[in-house]
Amino acid sequence: MGTVCLLDASLGYWKGFDAAQREQFRLIQVSTDEVYSELMDDSLFNELSRQGQKIACLEEVAYRSGFLDETQLMALAAKFPNSYGDYIKSLVDGRASAKRP
Repeated sequence: MGTVCLLDASLGYWKGFDAAQREQFRLIQVSTDEVYSELMDDSLFNELSRQGQKIACLEEVAYRSGFLDETQLMALAAKFPNSYGDYIKSLVDGRASAKRP
């Protein structure tokens, strides 16, 4: 769900560009699905082995980069009725800390 929302927001942002800016624009999206499922059988990267890597909250990245405003961020947070949604909401009022869900 979060990836689709991020891609929608990025597309809206991209549509505001002129042709040269559109050509230069790059969106880098990392999905944890590949890390935690498909690769699990074939590699060291799985749910059981600690790699010391941090997974980005895509909504946080988009908000802090200016791709989403507070209203858009809160609308996305409402779609997650769990600790992930709570974390996203905490970004708006400054409660976000290094501790993530």
